[in-house]
Amino acid sequence: MYNGLNRKLKLDIIKRRELINTGQWGLLRGEIGIRRYDKLVNKISAINRGLCDTKVSIDLKRILRLPSTLHYKVSMKCTAVHNIETFDPFDDAVPKFVYENLG
Repeated sequence: MYNGLNRKLKLDIIKRRELINTGQWGLLRGEIGIRRYDKLVNKISAINRGLCDTKVSIDLKRILRLPSTLHYKVSMKCTAVHNIETFDPFDDAVPKFVYENLG
């Protein structure tokens, strides 16, 4: 995240990371200055643009999925993924009634 930011700004951000962790962005802005804050926000924005799934963002059927709602084609439930490494969609996202109907 810090590539493209000067050394002093990086150190100031790290020094004030608790403000970021607690969501106190206004205080951070006041402490590091408006121009430096804008550089930080632009850098974060550039990173997030790369992570955005644009197909999902423009498809009205996928914009908002409430937990435990079912996908209308495959009957998989919308599930919050807390750890991508241990998430198994065939175990965590398949409702019990699907397995009950197979037996």
